[in-house]
Amino acid sequence: MSSESRIVSQKNQLLDTNVVIRFLTNDDQRLANQAKEIFENAPSASLVISDVVMLEIVYVLLNVYHLSKSSLIEKISLLLTFKPFVVSGKLMDKTLLIFSQQNISFVDAYLLARVKLGINSGLVTFDRKLKKLAN
Repeated sequence: MSSESRIVSQKNQLLDTNVVIRFLTNDDQRLANQAKEIFENAPSASLVISDVVMLEIVYVLLNVYHLSKSSLIEKISLLLTFKPFVVSGKLMDKTLLIFSQQNISFVDAYLLARVKLGINSGLVTFDRKLKKLAN
């Protein structure tokens, strides 16, 4: 299992993608303000951003909001530092590093990060470039 940067407990609440997107994009002022209030009032390590939600956040920011790769990396890096958030810190840090250095998708960077961190022993893929990077 992925290592969490903060402890996950039953008292943690899961964050949905749309709450984080409203906060990051400020495209709906009312909801962005609500998200900001939630984040500011949340105790440390009380809001979980699962890996699946993180991947969806990246997808939406790149494909719906057309953020540049550098803007995306900046926003995701910022998310990883918020005290209320529980995220797969080492895994997402490594994913962002690989994503910033390679011309591959965020999901492929995530898969490579899992292998590079020893979470998984290898990667089964038909993608030659990805296979080469995993070895």
